[in-house]
Amino acid sequence: RANARLLTQLRWYALALGYHLQQADALVYAEDVMMLTFPEMIGYVHGTAVDTALKQLVRQRNNAYKSYERAPAPDPMFETAGMVYDPEQQYTMSPMTPVAAYGHCQGEEEGDGLALTGQGCFPGKLEGTIRIVDNPNDLRPEPGDILLVRQGHPGLIHLFPAASGLIMEYGSPLSHVSILARELELPTLVGVKHATQALHDGDRVELDSHRGTVRRLD
Repeated sequence: RANARLLTQLRWYALALGYHLQQADALVYAEDVMMLTFPEMIGYVHGTAVDTALKQLVRQRNNAYKSYERAPAPDPMFETAGMVYDPEQQYTMSPMTPVAAYGHCQGEEEGDGLALTGQGCFPGKLEGTIRIVDNPNDLRPEPGDILLVRQGHPGLIHLFPAASGLIMEYGSPLSHVSILARELELPTLVGVKHATQALHDGDRVELDSHRGTVRRLD
């Protein structure tokens, strides 16, 4: 928590500096300061920066960031299997087929809809509407919405109280986001390979994080 408060304060300081850099026509937007390192920011202010063309530097890094977003995920680093153990709950489930923690799972037609499999982080079974999250700041979940993300990051956390479930295409049950989802008792499935391609915004699905499956109902 102390680290989170410190990072929040640093973000405020950086944005304040970004505003002044924007006023000085060094940046197009104040938020562009987030594409700079602290030495680059301070160096520009003190006149010791190696590169003073901040607009060009930000543009290059934005292009690189977009290329990283389009890049395929790396191969799995390790594999895990089964539900995360909770001593306060009694599980009566058959052993799960091992799945890779970083997105290796299987999809198949099951009944009347596409079924994808992954690894449950907190058990639960519900029906809901898929909401694909590209930018957490632009989304306001409705009751019954199941969040679908390519990978987890702390910016998602403020969406959890309004959401009914969470599906991550890449991730680990030991990631920060997965741990917080368990603490909030949010049914969560991770390692659902190709989930963002197979499912679309507005799809009705059945999420069963106890069995490790998500099935499209429409």
